Amino acid sequence: MKEFELINFIKKNIKINNKNIIKGIGDDCAILNYNKTHYLLLTTDSLFEDVHFKKKFFNAKYIGKKSALVNISDILAMGGTPFAALVNIGFKKNEKIEFIKDILKSLIDCFERYKIKIIGGDTISASKIFISISLLGIVNKKHIMLRSGAENDDLIFTTGNLGNSFAGFKLLYFYKHQKYLPYEKKLISQHLTPYLRYKESQLLSNSGFVTSCMDISDGLISDISRITEENKVGAEIFVDDLPISNDVKKVAEKFNDSYYDYALYGGEDYELLFTIKNKDEKNFYKFIKRHNIKVYKIGRIIKEKTIYKIINNKKIKEDFKKVWKHF
Repeated sequence: MKEFELINFIKKNIKINNKNIIKGIGDDCAILNYNKTHYLLLTTDSLFEDVHFKKKFFNAKYIGKKSALVNISDILAMGGTPFAALVNIGFKKNEKIEFIKDILKSLIDCFERYKIKIIGGDTISASKIFISISLLGIVNKKHIMLRSGAENDDLIFTTGNLGNSFAGFKLLYFYKHQKYLPYEKKLISQHLTPYLRYKESQLLSNSGFVTSCMDISDGLISDISRITEENKVGAEIFVDDLPISNDVKKVAEKFNDSYYDYALYGGEDYELLFTIKNKDEKNFYKFIKRHNIKVYKIGRIIKEKTIYKIINNKKIKEDFKKVWKHF
């Protein structure tokens, strides 16, 4: 895929010889030394009109809030706490200024709820609306969660249902009826405004059980392949065990789609995708029960550098034809 080609090109053409840079390209955030006990986390993400949102479906409130949340998710995926942001925004010269102010107000309000302060940024003229955010966070060195660390026979988990956001996307963009039932409105809301696993992030990072972690932004198959690539391993995904709500199944049936595809390839669920050691499974279940959080076992890490889907006890090699491609 072109995206990976570009990333690999950048990685091959840069050399980092600085003891204060702990991790560059290859994780949810870059990692810098901060002090004796903590690392500084840096992440950046962008939303561009007609690529990540359409004004027909996203009002200013949703644009601002989502642009904040997708960045916060990266910090949480590493067990960190976000605290400061740089915000760049571009828009047409004839764009209504009140619309832009409403985007920024929503973004600021969202950041305030997470105690994040905007400390700078840039505004430019552009052909369409875009928002690019750089977010800073902090994490205890002992509790940081990385994509690296997964080993053969580790178990793969997710923190919640998969496919909700994509089901909402399908309803919003392709359902002509537009007289939504309550469950359909809920799915649409989950696409417009992601729900982040803040509590789960803090508990998992402090638990000592997690061997690798990232958030699910581009879809389960795409994102588990990032973990396997980082660790030079493969994975088996137990498709029959994927946590998929009845609401998602009803939407998929409405469009004559496979609801499994929504979970495997849909993306933008922003659940935490993580691994633990097989030998820790019993104690891990005791831990999540004690702290009243829900997680779902959906696969295991294997030695072979391949992604397999296990469906009805049949092992199917993933061909990546359905994964989200940025280019």
